[in-house]
Amino acid sequence: MDITKHNTLTENLNYISQMQKSIKKAGGLFYQYRPCRLDDYTIYDIDNIKHGVVYAQTPLNMNDPFDSQIGFSADKLFDELIDIVFNALDLEDNLKVVLRTLIKYDLLGEIAELVSALNELKKQIALLRKTMHKEHQTYIEFLSLFKKQIYQRLPKTIKKYFTDQSFLLFGFLVEKISEVEISEDDIKNLVMPKEKLETIKKQIIALRDEIYIPKFEEFLSGINVTCFSVSGWKNALMWSHYANYYRGICVEYDFTQIDDFPGIIKCVEYSDKRPTISLRDMGVAGFSFDEKKNVIIEKSDSDINKIIDYLCVKSPVWSYEEEWRIIDPLNGVNEPSFIKVPRIKSITLGLKMDPLCRKLLLNVCAERNIDCYELIVGFDDFKIDRRKVDNSESDFDIDLETDYMELLGKNLNKSTESINGLAEKINAGGTINYRDLLTSNQVVIDILTNIYFMKLCINIVIKKVSDLEQDVDIGQTKETVASINKMVNEADNYYKEQRKIIDAIPLVVRLHNVTIRDIEKHLFRIESLLKKFKDVPWIDCLI
Repeated sequence: MDITKHNTLTENLNYISQMQKSIKKAGGLFYQYRPCRLDDYTIYDIDNIKHGVVYAQTPLNMNDPFDSQIGFSADKLFDELIDIVFNALDLEDNLKVVLRTLIKYDLLGEIAELVSALNELKKQIALLRKTMHKEHQTYIEFLSLFKKQIYQRLPKTIKKYFTDQSFLLFGFLVEKISEVEISEDDIKNLVMPKEKLETIKKQIIALRDEIYIPKFEEFLSGINVTCFSVSGWKNALMWSHYANYYRGICVEYDFTQIDDFPGIIKCVEYSDKRPTISLRDMGVAGFSFDEKKNVIIEKSDSDINKIIDYLCVKSPVWSYEEEWRIIDPLNGVNEPSFIKVPRIKSITLGLKMDPLCRKLLLNVCAERNIDCYELIVGFDDFKIDRRKVDNSESDFDIDLETDYMELLGKNLNKSTESINGLAEKINAGGTINYRDLLTSNQVVIDILTNIYFMKLCINIVIKKVSDLEQDVDIGQTKETVASINKMVNEADNYYKEQRKIIDAIPLVVRLHNVTIRDIEKHLFRIESLLKKFKDVPWIDCLI
C-alpha cells in the first residue's frame, strides 16, 4: 500500500519519519477501548487480540453521525454543480451570476429568505440614495458610480446572499419591478422563462443524486479507519462510551515498536467547522454532456492527503479522547479490514467484565506474555487505579469451568467448519493462493489456541474434582482428550506441509514479499502453540 502520493523512495521515507516523530512526541503508547461482548461463538475483540490486528471500517458506518464523518456542504456542492451545468450552457456572463444566486438558494430551500433580502436591498438602495443626496442622479447612475460604498453599508443580512458583483446586478433588476413588495415569481420571470429555469434545476439535482452522492459513497467506502486514544487507560469517559460501561477492556499498544507501517497514522484535530469533501477531492474534475445529454465524468487524481486531513477532524466536545487514527486506503475495496498493530504492552479489564470473557482473556494474555491488569476504584473518592492479575489468583468454580469448556467447544466447531470449507475448495480442484494460506493459518492458530486452553481447563477440573473427592466421568473425558490429541496431530502435519512449501520459496522472495512474511509469522506462531501444548502434560488419569 502506498503511504502517500509521493513517488520517490526518499519522500516516502521522510513521510514515515515524520509519522514516527509525531508518534514519539505523543508518548508512543496508544490505547483502544473495546466492549468485549460475549456472543454465541466467540469474543470478537479477543479474537483480534489473538491475531494481532484491529478492526477498521469505512467512515460511512461510524455509529455517531458527528464522529469525524466526512460530509458534503450543500452550499459548496451546489456551487460546484451549478458551475458544471452552466459551463455547458450558452449564457451571458451577467445572466449566469444572477441565475447562480436564484437557483442555488432555491435548491437550498432558502428562496423565501433570498426574496426577503431582495426587498430589503431595494429599500436600502432607496434610503442610501436619499441620505447620500444623490436623488438627482438616475437609479442606474447611482448604483454604478457608488457600488463600492453602497455594498459596504449594506447590512450583513443582505450581504449573506449577494456578493459585491451579484448585488449590483440584482440592484439593476429590482429597479424594474414597480411593486412595493417583490415576489418570487416577479424576480424569476424577469430573469428567465419558468420552464427553462426548472429544466436547469432538474439537471443540477440529477447530477447530485445520480453522480455526486453515489461517487461520494463509493469513494468513502474504499477507505477504512480505526481509532486509538493517547489519554491512557484511566479515562473514565472512554470506559463508559467505548468499553461497554466498564464491562469491556482497554488495550495498550506501543507504537514506537512498529516494523511495517499499517497505514497513515495521524492525530485528530478538534474543530467547530465540519470538514466537507468536494468533487475534485474525489478525483472528479467535472462533467460534460454528450449529444444525447448523457453525463460524461471527467476524471482527475484524487487528493488522498486532503481526504486524510478530513478524516481526522472531530468536534471539540470529543477532545477528551485525545484521538489518533490509522487510515487504510483500500484502493476502492468496499469491505472492512484488519490492520496489523504492534505487540500489545498490556490489557486492562473493566470492573464489570463478563466472567467467561475475563477467563478467556486471562488465558490469552498468559499464552501471549501480555501483562494483564484489572481496574480498582477508590473507596472514598472517584480515582481509578489498576492491579496486575493472572489466572492463578482465580477461585475454582466448577460451573464457570463447565461454561468455559462449552464456549471453547463452540469456538472449535466454528473453526473446524471454516477449515473444512477451505479443504472442500481444494478437493474440488479450486486454486489456493497465499491469501487462502493466510486465512487457513489463522484458523489453525484459533484451533490450537482453543484446544490448548481446553487442555489447561480439563486438567484443572479433573485435579480439583479429585481433590474434592467428587466423581467424574473419566471415560467420557478420555474421549474428549483423544479427539483433542487427534486435532493436534493434524495441526502438526499441516504445519510441516506448509513449512515445506514456504522453505521451497527462494529466500530473496520471502524477504521482500509481505504476504509470505506474514505466512511465516503464522507458522512460527503455530509452531509455538504446538510446543506449548506438548509441554503441558495431561493429568495422569487421562493418559
